Amino acid sequence: MGSKRQRNVQTAAQVFLGVNWLSSGVSKCFDLAGFESVLEQQKVVAHLASLLSVVVPGAEVVLGFMIVAAGSTRLCGWLCLVSGAAIVVLSVYIASVPAAVLKATGCGCQGVATVTELHSHSGVLVRNGVLLALHVSASMGRLGARTAKVKANAAVLRDKLR
Repeated sequence: MGSKRQRNVQTAAQVFLGVNWLSSGVSKCFDLAGFESVLEQQKVVAHLASLLSVVVPGAEVVLGFMIVAAGSTRLCGWLCLVSGAAIVVLSVYIASVPAAVLKATGCGCQGVATVTELHSHSGVLVRNGVLLALHVSASMGRLGARTAKVKANAAVLRDKLR
């Protein structure tokens, strides 16, 4: 892929991820009690449901806004790595929810009452896999370019010290 084309793909992935986090967090904010109920019914972290029902949507909104606002900076690359780690944690959480409960309650990933709700482990995990691929696309060039620049500067410095 050419440099300009690669930047366009990275930017599109970045915007999609940011908007995805924003829409997920905002939809949960509109029904905090419903999201808390989903967490309680899933019984994995029921004792933390009231705390998580506020913290998770807030964190999603902040993360989404920061990813969109970061532009094509190195910060965006790091935010995408943090975001990807969050997707992995959420995938582990969903995998620990019993299948019957997941089918009854949904995952709550995009809020409580969503049309595109995936009610199976495989559906949620496939979607999260696609999101992880987008994270890699959005972050690799931004972090990689900086790494190449650091290596080039280190080589120049090493030559000066000889």
